[in-house]
Amino acid sequence: MKIRPAEIDRSIDGGAEYGLWLFYGPDAGLVGERARRLVARIAGDPGDPFRVAELEPDRVAAEPRLLLEEAQSLPLTGGRRVVRIRGAGDRLARAVTALLTLPEPAAVTVLEAGELAAGSGLRRAVERSPRAAACPCYRPEERQLARSIEAELQRLGLRATAEARDWLASRLGADSGVTRAELEKLALYLGPDGGEATLEDVEAVIGDSSAIGTDALVAAVLRGRTAEAARLLDRLLAEGVHAVGLLRAVSRALQRLLPLRHGLDRGEPLDRLLAAMKPPLHFRTRAVFAACLPQWDARRLIATLARLQEAELACKTTGVPAELVCRQTLLEAGRPRAPAR
Repeated sequence: MKIRPAEIDRSIDGGAEYGLWLFYGPDAGLVGERARRLVARIAGDPGDPFRVAELEPDRVAAEPRLLLEEAQSLPLTGGRRVVRIRGAGDRLARAVTALLTLPEPAAVTVLEAGELAAGSGLRRAVERSPRAAACPCYRPEERQLARSIEAELQRLGLRATAEARDWLASRLGADSGVTRAELEKLALYLGPDGGEATLEDVEAVIGDSSAIGTDALVAAVLRGRTAEAARLLDRLLAEGVHAVGLLRAVSRALQRLLPLRHGLDRGEPLDRLLAAMKPPLHFRTRAVFAACLPQWDARRLIATLARLQEAELACKTTGVPAELVCRQTLLEAGRPRAPAR
């Protein structure tokens, strides 16, 4: 059964009873957080070896009977056990399908996975079973992200200027766990008395995150600096930044450039267009947009956005290494062209 995103937290906290839970999606932090909450609700201590058994996905894929045996084992100390598998994927579809044929397993199985396509064998197996829950974990939309950042700041006893909140919303949110960790780092920086975080504060604390490197990569692609873009790509991919996230970062920038390009084509002043953008542009981003617009006409913007969408789909479905697809697409997108006439 597929659980709607808005109902997942209520299902976890409300004690919904499913024999198997699958948490999946692009927000790895949210996947892990929800899985931990569920394990804690069922087993109490997620680290209790008598109540929680962790299995390696490769072993289960090679020997599906391991999952069946663990799911049918009774706990020695009473209560209910949890079988937890991180890094799940379609290679576990056979084992999961077999598990879901059991009438009533003794343990609850909790699977954590990354993005799974609609045609994924694992997703289909879980969604078709009334005794299993498929829980998609998506990155928050812009408004929801702003609200979640504000709520986390309040939880930490902090306030932030409007400029600081805009800066945080533009750089955080790809992963809920990272967002929370970065805001907790900001709280430590400001000290026990808390107070109001300024733009200078958040830049000082979060300035060493991979988001800054991603901003530099986007700027290099937009300005046609392919050698710099290649160097930044190599560094970000080596640090573990996901290829799809980099493709999306460039897509977001191009989507913001498109109305500017249309406005310029109508004869509107660039300064006025930049000043009217919502949410407001950081001054560094404004300088990049102003410098690169002559290289990007509307036709090139639309064609490149289409290529980026195709590349993201290829990363998820073709089996070609996502890093290779990302590198080829972004370097081709940033290749210098003659200014639009």
